[in-house]
Amino acid sequence: SILLFLSFLVLPFFDPRSGVIDSRIEIWKTAFQAGINNPLLGYGVGSIQKVLNETSWELLNNVRFQIVDSTHNIFLDWFVQTGILGLFLFLWLNLKTVYNLIKKENHLELVQFLGIITIASFNPISITLLIYLWWILRNSEKSDK
Repeated sequence: SILLFLSFLVLPFFDPRSGVIDSRIEIWKTAFQAGINNPLLGYGVGSIQKVLNETSWELLNNVRFQIVDSTHNIFLDWFVQTGILGLFLFLWLNLKTVYNLIKKENHLELVQFLGIITIASFNPISITLLIYLWWILRNSEKSDK
């Protein structure tokens, strides 16, 4: 399932027809380019809409004619807003959470966490899912005592 998940994240970047049916891939490509334009620290939290619009005008793609306030991918959101450093910390926190949940044999929360991450990798995440995501991230650190 991890291989399937990763392939769905990577393969659209290599599809020559991307953006024809669904603009999500075009948004992802625009967001990736925006992250590359300011890779170390990103543009700051809450800057996605402005940055995507500016980058889409550089790329002359269809995103420039849309109002896009999310990259539709939580990892690209972190990359654009916080750069490689923030993305690395976010990935580390996620991997540490998976490790802690496996170590504690908390399979229910592990499946819930992986489900939320999967949803957040393909759609804008709602505040209710963000609250639960951060609750799981924090709860995985608590000891069983």
